[in-house]
Amino acid sequence: MEPKNPTPNREEDLAKLSKEELINLVLKLEQAKPKDQTDDNPTTLTQATKPKKKQKKTKEIDFQNCEKEYVAIKFAYIGINYQGLAIQENTTQTIEHHLFDAMSRTKMIKDYKSCHYSRCARTDAGVSALGNVFSAALRKTKKGDYARIINKNLPEDIRVTGIAPVHRSFDARFNCLYREYTYFFIQDDMNIERMRRAAKLLEGMNDFRNFCKIDLLNVKTFTRRILHFEIEKVEGEPDDSRVAMWRFKIRGFSFLWHQVRCMVAILFLIGRGKEEPEVITDMLDIENMPRKPQYDMASEVPLILKDCAFENVNFSFDPVANLDLWQTYQKRIEDMAITRVLNEMILRYSQNIIYKSSDLLPLMTLGEKPKISEETKEDKNGEVE
Repeated sequence: MEPKNPTPNREEDLAKLSKEELINLVLKLEQAKPKDQTDDNPTTLTQATKPKKKQKKTKEIDFQNCEKEYVAIKFAYIGINYQGLAIQENTTQTIEHHLFDAMSRTKMIKDYKSCHYSRCARTDAGVSALGNVFSAALRKTKKGDYARIINKNLPEDIRVTGIAPVHRSFDARFNCLYREYTYFFIQDDMNIERMRRAAKLLEGMNDFRNFCKIDLLNVKTFTRRILHFEIEKVEGEPDDSRVAMWRFKIRGFSFLWHQVRCMVAILFLIGRGKEEPEVITDMLDIENMPRKPQYDMASEVPLILKDCAFENVNFSFDPVANLDLWQTYQKRIEDMAITRVLNEMILRYSQNIIYKSSDLLPLMTLGEKPKISEETKEDKNGEVE
């Protein structure tokens, strides 16, 4: 007798079916499946008929023909975590790498080689800035809100703070009137008046080859003009000279590689009584001191590029970007304040062992580095010695 082909709705009904009845039921259900639903592709009817979302196509920008705007961009950064400003082949941890990456991803530029990029000041690893400037030709936006667009794609310790429209011939490096650096330090046992006398000797036009790291590949002359060199106490600092914070304010047309840190290092020696202020005059006299004395540079961490000045360039500052910058710095200042309290306790506890008289020797007794011509003397294999 042919078995029936029921379509039970409950588990109990299924349990009562014979083997043949179960087989017939499965075959019947197979015939009822939609054509596009198979065991390999078990899509439900609802999913099969659901319309697919259209993928958003990335709009290609024709950078050659799109409208561009030439702008000067003021930006700030905390340099402690970066290997300097300039882009490098062997690392992505530079300020410029993140700037170019942000501008490329937001379609502001095609690449850094084709955007007429020019930087005002190149800072070294660890050095920070409040007012560095670069110029570039950016794809023009309707609102001109370049700062907001770029900042959304930057790390929190790099911020575009101001934008100014400029002529296409503007060059951030060569149109700069002057650059101003600030260097912070603790007075400790240093004589500020001796340091001020020495700092004044650095002002004016001089050959600073004894106050820099030699870079013969990129530098043709070591003559630079220092417009202003001041030493002042930071507002609100305590009278206790051991922990009072001071700063150097150095303004000049341009600077050599490590020039600020070298000048500061010599002023520290003078402040501690290891050198006389007149050593500055001796080191600026290249005929009498043709070789750079051996000394260690000052640390890069307290050095800040405060500002770069231009004629007839009016920056409009983005309040959101500056608020972000303030919040980032505020957090770091709070952390530093805690560290400073601990340092003050250590200083007071160990006053009798700081800066022993035998720690430093006068520059004239340390020997001299080779002359510049000798530093670049080639051996038989063509390698620099």
